[in-house]
Amino acid sequence: MLTEEVETMQAEDRLENEGILRVAETGTIRGLGVFAKANVPQGHRVIFERPVMSCAAATLTDASLYYEWTKVGVEGQNRLKRLFWKLRLLPSSENPGFYTMRRLKSFVREHAYLQKSDPKKANIYKWCSYLNHACGKCANADYTVDSFSGAISVTTTRSVQAGEEVIVNYNRGKQNLHCTACKPPGTFRRNWTLLRYRFLRWSARRAWPAGGEEPTLFPPEYDAAVVPTPEGKSAVAGQLDESGSTSTILPEAPRESGAIFARFRGVYLRMLAFFHRRHSPAGQDAKDIELESENDTADRGNQAQ
Repeated sequence: MLTEEVETMQAEDRLENEGILRVAETGTIRGLGVFAKANVPQGHRVIFERPVMSCAAATLTDASLYYEWTKVGVEGQNRLKRLFWKLRLLPSSENPGFYTMRRLKSFVREHAYLQKSDPKKANIYKWCSYLNHACGKCANADYTVDSFSGAISVTTTRSVQAGEEVIVNYNRGKQNLHCTACKPPGTFRRNWTLLRYRFLRWSARRAWPAGGEEPTLFPPEYDAAVVPTPEGKSAVAGQLDESGSTSTILPEAPRESGAIFARFRGVYLRMLAFFHRRHSPAGQDAKDIELESENDTADRGNQAQ
């Protein structure tokens, strides 16, 4: 069942990993990943945590997800949205609609771990759900899941250097999963998916209320933006200062809807021009799109003046 267990999780049931691990952008189609902040020897346990969400993989239906998502309440939904950025665009409601349930089902299928002892049960974790897949010969860590509590333990199978990504084998034999290290997907699909992924990340950050609590696992280097601090100095949003706390993220000034629409249109046209240049032999369509994009940019400049 989709059970929110953050409140009941005891301190001894999880390992605080901020000292040796971090979640950051991989810069590829994989999106986020878990990276080592220090050299980790072979056989070292780097993660031990209980699931924040659980569900029966064999009965992943709209009815079951609807019941479990509404059971946690609005407060529990907001807590989960702070942990996982892909849930941040979903409205917190006691009566979710079709779009919410569709996105929730996709999220569970993408981030859930199947228990080796009970493949019919799937769990989602705060840290382990960001671990990327690799084949058996490329993975540098392995995981075990307790059949009773669902607690997961991740142990390195070889030494991991600082800055290296921690990757595991998902053990999903029937699925054709690409290996992180030796089987990258095609160039066109990778570029297009990466652009779409970054756009969704940007939309999720814009949708979150200004001044609200940021997710603890949000990568600081991805949304590094210089913002003013109360002392009048500049700081990088989301990065740690000398005291160990994150810099204050101040609300942004409101923007006119017309300017936002014009910016979206310009970005969309530039994306089309990019893919036309790569896949159109004649390239005439790409030139037309680029010309339209330049005219659109000039119009925005005239409006600003």
